[in-house]
Amino acid sequence: MAGSRVLYWALAFFHLWPIWGSTWFVTIDGPCHLANARILLDLFRGDGFTGQFFALHAWPEPYWTGPLIMAATMAVAPAWLAEKLVFSLAIIGLAWSYRRLAVVLAPERPWLSLLAMPFLLHYAVAMGFISFCLSLLLLLMALHRAWQQPLGGNGGMRLALILTVLYFTHLTTFMVAAACVSVLLLFRDRMAGRSGWLGLRSALLAALPGALFTLMYVLLHPTARVSATWVPLADRLAWLLNGRSYNALGVEGEWLASALSAAPVTLLGAALLVIGWRKGPQARVWLILAVCGLLGFLVLPDVAAGGSSASPRALLFFMLLLSLAIAATDALRIPAIAAVIIVIAGDTWHTSLQARTARSLSQETESMLASAEPIGDGAVVLPLNYSGNWVHSNLSSYIAATRKAAVLDNFIATAPFSPVQWRQEMLPFNIGNFATSNTPCVEVGQYEQTTGVAVSHVFLWKAPDEAADSCLLSTLAQLEHWVRENGSGDAELYRSPAGK
Repeated sequence: MAGSRVLYWALAFFHLWPIWGSTWFVTIDGPCHLANARILLDLFRGDGFTGQFFALHAWPEPYWTGPLIMAATMAVAPAWLAEKLVFSLAIIGLAWSYRRLAVVLAPERPWLSLLAMPFLLHYAVAMGFISFCLSLLLLLMALHRAWQQPLGGNGGMRLALILTVLYFTHLTTFMVAAACVSVLLLFRDRMAGRSGWLGLRSALLAALPGALFTLMYVLLHPTARVSATWVPLADRLAWLLNGRSYNALGVEGEWLASALSAAPVTLLGAALLVIGWRKGPQARVWLILAVCGLLGFLVLPDVAAGGSSASPRALLFFMLLLSLAIAATDALRIPAIAAVIIVIAGDTWHTSLQARTARSLSQETESMLASAEPIGDGAVVLPLNYSGNWVHSNLSSYIAATRKAAVLDNFIATAPFSPVQWRQEMLPFNIGNFATSNTPCVEVGQYEQTTGVAVSHVFLWKAPDEAADSCLLSTLAQLEHWVRENGSGDAELYRSPAGK
């Protein structure tokens, strides 16, 4: 047991290498979330400049936890540290909550908790879905509480607290947790020879505060009721073996490393779904949860309720539940040992690939921020991204995260669930397509005509030196009389003659 614990935590902390191995841990959406945490902090402080552009959402949204953690950290520490701390919390918190539950399910087989490793740097981490990443550790805490603790007195209150915090962390994970807790408590009572109603009632009462918030969220957000779209079924079936829930950036070698982490668990789980029902009531309960997770992944849409990329996250839920079902089912010991070894090998390779990618992206971010150094507090910055690398799409948000400047490319502040919202009169997206294209066409002066506030800086990232299209030529013509603050390497910074 002690050796398994030491190995587990050594491997868990190994997953912090991509986070702490460089100055910045760059993800797709992470820079924008970090910038919004800075904005949130400024709004709490009553900053007039920031309040000119942004406002707090009037309704308690289900995505507050991540921004609040980063905002509180930035009150006393720099932005790069806030970013590292929130991702570290998500990784180590998930490792702790997974092992805590897995050891309860398999006290004689604690080494099965090592199946947690691929989930520590999963798809949503690289995507920068910070709130979703934090929600997974709360999901496992809720499952542990429902399975292990008698729900009398403060037991039910503690589960209600976990589920309510989960609502304020991520709405989808809250709904998954509420459903799983209901199944666990229903069958736990049945296993004890009772009707199951007491357990189900406990689950419903614990989920009630979050359910009421969810109902109000849907009623007050029309965009939460948009039409849905699905990933083709053939693609979803392929994802079960190729590790789509772990792969986000698609760097060289990542697909194979992800498949090594996913295929053994999927194949072992498939075998247990056939033979595991005879292994007792504990196995049956967790196999039922795994089957429900699989059906959800295969049936539910990829885009719905105002959110996108749901299918990889649904797959992640299923893989989590399947790995826990493997731990709960005392069968196929030798294949399980082999699966754990292969999973660890694939995950170690995957982590090293992510560390290399993180280091490269951090170096580019440091270069970008060095070029943006002349931008001071109170600036209004129009960022124009020409990079073909989609990970660069939100890099300019680091400018907003590191100073009190209004950077006009902030797509998350337009989402209905965001705690931070653009003021409608200050929305910048009517001056061109710069927020949706890496060949932007813009009218720089139109922002002042629309809002009464002038752009003080234009920041070009990876603009081509040759073969400039008509849009870039038009932009450069508009900046002809601006002051060129920086113009070396991948970044060009222009300051309005009247800018700060």
